[in-house]
Formats: sequence, C-alpha cells, structure tokens
Amino acid sequence: MTTENRNILLGSIALIIIIVGIIFVGKQKAAAPGEQAALEEATKDWEIWESGTYNSDADESTMYTVSHPKDFVVSKRAKAKGGFLKNPLVTMAFPKGAFAEPKSTYSEGYATISSSKSKNTEERCFTIPGEATGEFTDVTTWNDLKVKRVDASDPGAGNLYTSRIYRTLFDGTCYEVALTVHTTNIDNYEAGTVVEFDKEQAFSVLENIRMTFGLRKEAGPLK
Repeated sequence: MTTENRNILLGSIALIIIIVGIIFVGKQKAAAPGEQAALEEATKDWEIWESGTYNSDADESTMYTVSHPKDFVVSKRAKAKGGFLKNPLVTMAFPKGAFAEPKSTYSEGYATISSSKSKNTEERCFTIPGEATGEFTDVTTWNDLKVKRVDASDPGAGNLYTSRIYRTLFDGTCYEVALTVHTTNIDNYEAGTVVEFDKEQAFSVLENIRMTFGLRKEAGPLK
C-alpha cells in the first residue's frame, strides 16, 4: 500500500469515528428533554414550596423552591426531621398509611432540605457525614446546580435508615437534599406476616422531589 493510499484509509477511518461519535453524543443529549418531560408529567399536580433568606448587606434574597405531592406532610424548621447538616429547613414526608398493602417492613420516608448556618467552603460542604458508606461523587447537574452525592446507612435496634445525600454550594452556603427511607428488620416479625419493602418504591418519588429543587437570587427582601 502506498503512503498516499494509507493516508486516505486512515483519514476515512478517522472520519467514520467522528461521525459515529457525533451520532452517539446526539443520542445522549436527546434523552435529556425526554427525562425532563417525564419529570414534568409526574409532578404537574404537585404543590410548590418556596422560601428563602435575606441578606441586608447585599439587599438580596436567596430563594429555594421545591415541589411535593399534595398529600405529603410538610414540617418546617424546628419540626423538620432528618438531614445531615445542622440547619434543617423543611421536611416533606409520605403520609401515614403510605405503602400499607401489602404489609411490609416499610416505616416512613421523607425528603429533608437543610443548609449550613454560616459561609462554607467546598471542602467543608462536602465533608463526608459519619453515617456515609462511601465518598461524595459528582452527579448530573440539575437546575444549573453542580451537585455531589453520597449514600448513608444507619442500622440499629431492628431499624435501618437508608439515605441518599445530595449537596451543592451556592453563593457560599451549603445546601443539602437528603432522601431517607426507614425500614424495619423482617426478623422482628412472625414468619410470613410481612414482606421485605422495596425501597425503590419510595425513592422513586423522593428522587422526583429532589429533581424539582432549585436556588436563585432575587434583589431586595423576601416577598
């Protein structure tokens, strides 16, 4: 094979690789609108929760919004539960009676939004909680927020709290959305009276709550 023919062959192979790459990337990007459409459909009848904090020095407010099913129980501030930062803002929990049939090891499930009380660095925001079972890893950015996730598990006294912890650093404040499913040990029950709860049933709803979470800046005090 002459040098000229070899160059033509190599050029053709490179062109094919580029075309295949473009097609692949195109398909990857095309999935995002479909996922967004599915989220919008699943949450179209949900209620929107909005709150924020006011910085008088800068005369601006940091607003956060999140959506939840209408039958969820919402608890604010002192009544909020869960989360791995010291400043829980709101908890959104499945109502009593959720997943009642068939009788299972399910106990409760909830999403908790928290924030740091003071300015944070990236290092402090992504400090691994003691209950974590791994390291923080980058996840797909949503609502223009760069987010990291770590999972946590807290077993004890026949109970298991399984959590997915998402954090982002926004204007120097660390925000967290923690999704928690509480189940009990099946060995606590008489054999055959309950089934092992599939935690994904709860997490699928909690993940949609997480995906609606957003942060933004507004001029002036809270309205």
